[in-house]
Amino acid sequence: MLLVAASLLISILGYGAYTAKGQTDQARATITAQMTALAQNLATVNAFFLVSEDFSTIEEIARQTATVPGIFSVLVTDIRGKPLVEVVNQQGRWSPRYSTQAVRIPGSFQPLVELDAPGAREFARDFLAGHAGVMSAWHPVAAAAPLGWVRVSYRLDSFDRVARDIWTQALLVIAFAIASALGLLAVLLRRPMQVLRQATRFAAELDQTLGKQLVVSHAAAEMQDLGYALNSVSTRLFEQNQALNNERFALDQHTIVSVTDLQGSITYANDRFCSISGFSHAELIGANHRIVKSGFHPDEFYANLWQCIGAGQVWQGEICNRAKDGSFYWVDSSIVPMLDAQGLPMQYIGIRTDITAAKALQESLQEARKVAESANRAKSEFLANMSHEIRTPMNGVIGMTELALETPLNETQRSYLNVVQSSAQSLLVILNDILDFSKIEAGKLQIETIVYSPRQTITEALQPVQARVLQKGLKLSCEIAPDLPEFVLGDPGRIRQVLTNLCDNAIKFTAQGRIDVRVTGRDLGDQDYELQISVQDSGTGIAQDKQKLIFSAFAQADSSTTRQFGGTGLGLTISARLVELMGGRIWVQSVPGQGSTFHFTVRTARHAAPATLSDPGAAASASGAARILSVLLVEDNKVNQLLATTLLKKWGHRVTLAQNGQEAAALFPTERWDVVLMDMQMPVMGGIEATKLIRASEAPGQHTPIIAVTANAMAAERELCLQAGMDEHLSKPISAQALRALLEKY
Repeated sequence: MLLVAASLLISILGYGAYTAKGQTDQARATITAQMTALAQNLATVNAFFLVSEDFSTIEEIARQTATVPGIFSVLVTDIRGKPLVEVVNQQGRWSPRYSTQAVRIPGSFQPLVELDAPGAREFARDFLAGHAGVMSAWHPVAAAAPLGWVRVSYRLDSFDRVARDIWTQALLVIAFAIASALGLLAVLLRRPMQVLRQATRFAAELDQTLGKQLVVSHAAAEMQDLGYALNSVSTRLFEQNQALNNERFALDQHTIVSVTDLQGSITYANDRFCSISGFSHAELIGANHRIVKSGFHPDEFYANLWQCIGAGQVWQGEICNRAKDGSFYWVDSSIVPMLDAQGLPMQYIGIRTDITAAKALQESLQEARKVAESANRAKSEFLANMSHEIRTPMNGVIGMTELALETPLNETQRSYLNVVQSSAQSLLVILNDILDFSKIEAGKLQIETIVYSPRQTITEALQPVQARVLQKGLKLSCEIAPDLPEFVLGDPGRIRQVLTNLCDNAIKFTAQGRIDVRVTGRDLGDQDYELQISVQDSGTGIAQDKQKLIFSAFAQADSSTTRQFGGTGLGLTISARLVELMGGRIWVQSVPGQGSTFHFTVRTARHAAPATLSDPGAAASASGAARILSVLLVEDNKVNQLLATTLLKKWGHRVTLAQNGQEAAALFPTERWDVVLMDMQMPVMGGIEATKLIRASEAPGQHTPIIAVTANAMAAERELCLQAGMDEHLSKPISAQALRALLEKY
């Protein structure tokens, strides 16, 4: 509207100025034409009188001409510019001039119109010429030859009055047109401007009157659209503000919120901040956020924090703060920089969650974990000690029983010793189960990955089972799928352990009938392969509600089972854990009175035939009789000394006895030994320290095999032995077959 008004005013002014100038130029042209015509007429008339030199008549004609309004003077000169007659008009009265001084005449003998400005040489002395100067029309006078000049001069003061009248009229018209246009604009814009002012006030007050509606004007489509748009904005702002207030309320109920400027001075703090810090709003607003600094964190912690948020990035972390009363509290904090249009931080918003209780719980859990780890270590130490204390006498019981059974005995004596041997073996099975379960619970039981033949592993595992099956009057069958891989990767020892456990249970709970073992498998893609082994019996069976219970630790199907059949209830638990560690699963199908079928799967991988699969003992036997060894036996227990010495001498080896590790370390340099049998726990010096001393005393290039013979069968003990420099680990009670195999290996 301002542009239209300005354009209109410029148009009126331009048109008025153009019209006035046109009228002025037209008036000037008219006067010029009149002066030219008058000079021409005078030249024509005066030509005759100049020839006759009738100067009085010429003067009369000039006087009459000079009386014309606006004429300043009439001049007649000869051909050289010498004035002959000059008449000057003095406000309607003429006055002749008598001057003989030549005047400047046109350069060519042609008519000419010229302007003489005030101060020109000809008129500088003539006050009658006025302030605006004169306009002169020259015309030559000629008959048969040039006679002179006629000059008619017009006083421009008169023309200026005419021009002023023209411009005055034009300006009056322009002023009237502008006033009319502005008045019309004011009338036309009054209503829209009122609506616009109302809309402006409404928009300015939107932050205070959220949700208020503007009365929409229908005077113009634009004003109507503006009203609807402002009402829509007001509604949206109201809804957004309500949602923001609700979110802020919800946030305030759960989190600690503060806003700071770039220097860290607090500009906003919610009630939760006041509640947890103990400071009031008045104490927090304007204070630096260091008011709750605890001193718990190093300066580098805060330097990294400020560097992060100063770069416009969100910082997250846990901070310990100090309340007004000096107590500490922990918060999980997120500090968000609010950026300006240039992407630079202008303030920081801190959103925090109280995690003091969680921190306390975490500390208590860590303490509880330490206690649990300590208890676990104590349990492991107890089991190790228990294993050592039980295996040491069992080594004597089993070893001496085997030696006694090799002597001439009557039937009664042999029967008694067989009972002793069977009982000792049963006790050893229980002890091994407890140790395996302990290692599983501690997460320290390891699964090997070696190349083995599944067919050979199953066959070897069933050989001792066959003897127990025949002893009880049962039948055993084994069906192995013909497409079973020749070699796979896995842990054959643990597979034998699980299969033996399942077969022992089948024998235990089957009074008559048979036990069937089936082995199948299937490809899982690429080289992966799954073995599935099942053991079916015709025994007592298991009730449906007990079938899941039997895989729990120390659980059996019925409390009478322990009284009738014995056992710890760990066999199936250990089997289930072992199967799980080997990537498989175990389950049972059973009907009470009709028997049970236990299934388990093991995940393996196909493997090409290994380069060699030989037994060290077999290799030694194949090479001929094993040579006589010089053995250093390091053992403090009298029974074990007697057992080991008897076995070694029975096999033809030479034995030297050391009572403890210190004695062994002293004896070692005195002779070249083929093998050292080293007990671990001995008075004066144990096996670990003795082994280190022996290794330190060996000559360059010398390496004497040292075999740990210990009642501690824990995996950690085996690792200690190997780390100390021992070559093998043999747990008590000593198996004569295993010991002989190791000796033949060396």
